[in-house]
Amino acid sequence: MEWESRFSSLARERVKPSGIEKMLRLMRSPGTISLAAGEPCPKLYPTEEFKEAITQVIDEQGAHALRYSIAGGIPELKSFTISWLRDWGIINKSLTEDNILFTTGSQQALEIIGQTFLEKGDKIAVEAPTYPEAMLIFKKYNASFLSVSIDENGMIVDELEEKLKKERIKFLYSVTNFHNPAGVTLSWERRERLVELARRYDFFIIEDDPYHFISYEGEALPSITKIDTERVISLGSFSKVMVPGLRIGWIIAPKEVIGKTSLVKYSMELCPPTILQHALYKILLKKNLKEHVNKLRRTYKEKRDALATGLNDHLKPLGVEYTIPAGGFFFWVRFPEGIDSEELTLKAVQEYKVGIVPGTGFFDNPEKGKRYARLAFSLLDPDKLMEGAERLGKALKSSL
Repeated sequence: MEWESRFSSLARERVKPSGIEKMLRLMRSPGTISLAAGEPCPKLYPTEEFKEAITQVIDEQGAHALRYSIAGGIPELKSFTISWLRDWGIINKSLTEDNILFTTGSQQALEIIGQTFLEKGDKIAVEAPTYPEAMLIFKKYNASFLSVSIDENGMIVDELEEKLKKERIKFLYSVTNFHNPAGVTLSWERRERLVELARRYDFFIIEDDPYHFISYEGEALPSITKIDTERVISLGSFSKVMVPGLRIGWIIAPKEVIGKTSLVKYSMELCPPTILQHALYKILLKKNLKEHVNKLRRTYKEKRDALATGLNDHLKPLGVEYTIPAGGFFFWVRFPEGIDSEELTLKAVQEYKVGIVPGTGFFDNPEKGKRYARLAFSLLDPDKLMEGAERLGKALKSSL
């Protein structure tokens, strides 16, 4: 059976594996230290609490807990999440349960956004670099990209404004806090200017904020919904702060958007596994969230500092540049002139058994990422992170 010609043009031409997915396949050999996967640490999962919560839900609801369920999310969890985000000063106080839709992870939220808004010929503004899995989804819906450079304060809004004078966009997509991959945060002044530009040039903003609670130098900046609730769609998730395997994310948006995205989600997935939402709600009711978040921050900060030490000892002397992130899971490193990150990645994993993600996949134009790579620190213990940095230093030294 010959299958290739039978695939749709979408499957053949626009659905491609990302650099992250390809690298993870290469890193499965025994003894490899992977600095590739930005995955929450399983040691921090509330495993026992989840087991108790699932049992409690079934004891209370019986077989009803296992039936087909509500597409948009259970009301109790909606109410809890909106109240939690409001009470912590993250979102606009005017937002209510009518402004939230639960999704099967943030990735489904991006898929829903793509299907709801994008048509052939639409252009989207993105940071350069940006989250590659978002680009994959948007490309699938025939979007093109207006790439805007970043610095230590996030997207360079002056550059965006100059480009908007020449080109029209449907929306802007930004990872606002502790950027994936660059680790930077969009400053408050630039958030305000983004909203001004959105009003002037008639586009809306997709704010992706999965790392909000994983901050190491004080609190993360609030959502752009604090400035404007009509032109901002905010995406979030319980994956980084609780359990990734539950796949519970959300879209917070104006009511008209929630109404339409709910219909799109329904066409994708009639009934999500709401027994997991019930279990999460039980855990959240019992948990001291301030204490839990502080524990996450202490643990991940120790990991960040360990990788920073390793980079300082083994890569900085070789001319590698990086900024220590104030939150999130990633270092974004720039190699010396003449180093190709894809070639270095292959050498590092095959000869030195350390995995990284080359920077090429994080740009619409891959050539711009040739000297960059993303290193993740969330999954490994501090000693492994320092050993990984040492191995990467040896790989780079041999390349130089």
